[in-house]
Amino acid sequence: LIVLAFVVGNARLLLVAVWNVAATVGLTMIVMNVVAGYLAVSEFAPSVMMSLTVAMGVDYSLFLLCRVTEEVNDASDQENKEAADETDGEDGSESIPVKTYHDEIAVMLSSAGHTIIASG
Repeated sequence: LIVLAFVVGNARLLLVAVWNVAATVGLTMIVMNVVAGYLAVSEFAPSVMMSLTVAMGVDYSLFLLCRVTEEVNDASDQENKEAADETDGEDGSESIPVKTYHDEIAVMLSSAGHTIIASG
């Protein structure tokens, strides 16, 4: 999580990753509890499951949140460039479309979502 905090650089986005891992661990524990009621489960299964869940949750959160951060930075760079172009003599009658986090997340999912689904 320290690497994730350093790379993402946003505390709110880091909370999304922590919430993602916590929800995934809780859900998998509930599912495994139901499965263990019907089948014999090895005593090592919970620790292996927890390790894999945390590792994959942090890894995918790092990947997706880095993509969101890149999209937000690219959008702010583009807005700054358009604002500078607008002040270079145009009349300013055209409105600059403002991208929201929803737009950035849609772009991220369209480009990074395929990679995650293909990897497993």
